[in-house]
Amino acid sequence: MAQFEEDKKILATVCVFPFLFLAYFLAGKGSEYVKYCANQGAVFTIIHVICWGVGSVLGIIPLIGAVVGLVLKVVGVAMLLLTIYQMVGAYKGTIKPLPVIGDVTLFK
Repeated sequence: MAQFEEDKKILATVCVFPFLFLAYFLAGKGSEYVKYCANQGAVFTIIHVICWGVGSVLGIIPLIGAVVGLVLKVVGVAMLLLTIYQMVGAYKGTIKPLPVIGDVTLFK
């Protein structure tokens, strides 16, 4: 039984990382905890894709592109730190919802 719990924690940790939330569909069905962590990973993925798209489009404009690029670099570092924080919490089994995006539910 302890190995099963450990496997769920490892899978939850993987699911938090952007783009790897798809592991939930391969191995995590049936666990509400893994589903919640995969949901957080999916939200992070959507935010990353939106930031990449905005940066790509606005990066072409000389002055605006420089400012947007700087802001998106700060956002990227913040997202990385939040991802690491969530991964550590997922492995410990104490993941907490993040402000603003913590209540977003993509998987029912």
